[in-house]
Amino acid sequence: ETEGNCAMAAQVMAQMARLMRPQKVGNKWHKAELSAKRVAKLRKEWILSGRDWEFETPPKSNAGGENWGGVRMEDLPRVWQKGHKHDKLKAVRQKAIAENMANMPRMIEEYRSKVRAFRRGDALS
Repeated sequence: ETEGNCAMAAQVMAQMARLMRPQKVGNKWHKAELSAKRVAKLRKEWILSGRDWEFETPPKSNAGGENWGGVRMEDLPRVWQKGHKHDKLKAVRQKAIAENMANMPRMIEEYRSKVRAFRRGDALS
């Protein structure tokens, strides 16, 4: 590239920085003059022309095993999740169901005998 093109590119990038982000004028915020969609198209054209896009933000990574506070995950205290009430009561429910199922043949026989007695008329006296 020639020296004139570099100077012009630098001037365009300076204008882009101003046009891409919202600005506070007095006590009011004014929206960016270039929409995010337009900025994305300009960025694509700029990169395809072989230039570097100055506004590229490096991706945030967790490469060092650190969280966003700069503390390693291993150094953080272990937090036990509270869980759900239905998970805690599941064993109690299963025990009650097992006990009721063990009594079920006796309960069915009692019910049937009451129904038979009612149909015979024994229960009316």
